[in-house]
Amino acid sequence: MGKKVDSLVNDQLYYAFVRLNMPNDTPEFWIVPSTIVAPIVKKSHEIWMTRTAKNGTPHKENPLRNFYLIPRYNFPDDWEEQLEHFKGNIKSLGDWD
Repeated sequence: MGKKVDSLVNDQLYYAFVRLNMPNDTPEFWIVPSTIVAPIVKKSHEIWMTRTAKNGTPHKENPLRNFYLIPRYNFPDDWEEQLEHFKGNIKSLGDWD
């Protein structure tokens, strides 16, 4: 994901994250609103920037952002429960009539 994700928040903007589970399992997907994605991605990147790389040097600013479907040290304690609501839930997109 790019840096724009940090501030791109709109009630009608959603992200689809897909885990392909290849070669033998059925793909899984999560439909997550930008109101959830943006603050998590922004905070995660801010925390990452305060840590050092494996070689001990500071991380350099870059435009890449990560969104994880698994708990991370910098994510809310109930992250798995939050994501469960969005897993396979196409209805989270709301009514488009």
